[in-house]
Amino acid sequence: MLLEEEAAFRRKLEEADGQARNGESSQEPERMLLIAAGGHEGGGDSRMLENAMEMGQRLSALESPLLHVFVKEFDGEGHISVVPALLAKGIRLALAKTAEERAWNV
Repeated sequence: MLLEEEAAFRRKLEEADGQARNGESSQEPERMLLIAAGGHEGGGDSRMLENAMEMGQRLSALESPLLHVFVKEFDGEGHISVVPALLAKGIRLALAKTAEERAWNV
């Protein structure tokens, strides 16, 4: 089921990208996505860190002008302690006005 949803998302994004590249008005707005996990969330049965990094790589590989994917590992943070760091990073990323500011903030 997850792979079917991924394929549907990919098709929808490619359709919107095609419209944007052809100068047509796309109904899909440009989006930023921050995928993050604490450094202590990896390994064992959880694999949360590994899964987050893999998802970031898969979405980044789409290379869409409408989807900007940022992947961040917060060293030394666990499942609960990562929340304040993630909120601070997310707010700075959302308020960034340029691509350079976004790159610097991640």
